[in-house]
Amino acid sequence: MWESVRAWWQAAGVTPRPGAAAADLDAFERRHGVRLPPEVRAFYAEADGMPSGAWHEELLSFWPLAEVGPVPLLLAGCRGVPDYGGIEASSPDAASYFVFADHSIWLHVYAVRLSPDPSVARPVVWIAGGDRWEVLAGSFGEFLWRYAEEPQQVLFP
Repeated sequence: MWESVRAWWQAAGVTPRPGAAAADLDAFERRHGVRLPPEVRAFYAEADGMPSGAWHEELLSFWPLAEVGPVPLLLAGCRGVPDYGGIEASSPDAASYFVFADHSIWLHVYAVRLSPDPSVARPVVWIAGGDRWEVLAGSFGEFLWRYAEEPQQVLFP
């Protein structure tokens, strides 16, 4: 799957950032009190997102691990267009969802549920405002698989 993702990025002229070190992945888990699912850990070990200002031809940008964070922290104060204010109230368990990518410079964002419990479901949600969110994929692995197959599959629910 990673090779297909890499091929999409290369076709768009995007060179992925070098993979994150295991120590950085472990530090992220400690800092946020979560465990990264194997597919998230594998993705960031292969490529620590895209360089700043880079995106796929569909205007999708995958963030470096250092920029990934919980929905309330990253979105609650974004009161422009779209207005993400109130997302922490309208999205169940908003604090357990971590934003990892955006489309068209934050027109909408993607977040994966993270938890210290590895048995908890870890869906990926599409968020397009303070009251607009939907489950887009059952897992980060499913999201990447759909993206690798055809990026347009993950643009909208």
